[in-house]
Amino acid sequence: MITFDGISREVCTARRIRTNTPLQALATLNDSAYIDMARHFAHRMQTESGGDLQQQIKEGYQLATCHAIDEKSLMALMKLYNAALGQFKNNADKTCEILGGMSSDNKAETAAMTVVANAILNLDEVLTKN
Repeated sequence: MITFDGISREVCTARRIRTNTPLQALATLNDSAYIDMARHFAHRMQTESGGDLQQQIKEGYQLATCHAIDEKSLMALMKLYNAALGQFKNNADKTCEILGGMSSDNKAETAAMTVVANAILNLDEVLTKN
C-alpha cells in the first residue's frame, strides 16, 4: 500500500488522499496485470465503439471515469495513440509483445489502443474513487 500512498491499516480513515507518488505510475504502467487489463479494455473500446478513433477513446474514458472526456484530454490521448501507432506499425515484435504474443489478430491499431487504455487506467480518478 505504500507504493500507492495508502495507510498502513493500523488506523482507519474515512477516505484515501490523492497521491502524487511516481511509484504508483510506475506500478500501473508497467505491471503485467495492468497491461493485461489494458489489453482487454482496449479490445472492449474497439468492439463497442465502432471504427471511429475519437468515439473509442471517448467511450473508454466514460467507462473508466463515469464522466465525459474534455477536449484537452481527448486531444492528449489522440496524440498518444498516434505516437504509439507510428511505433507499432514499424515494429511487429513490439506489437506482439504488448498484445501478449504472436497471433493473426495482432494489429498496430490494437497495440496503440492498449497504450491509450493503459494511460486511462492509470488516471488518479480511476485508481481512487472519492
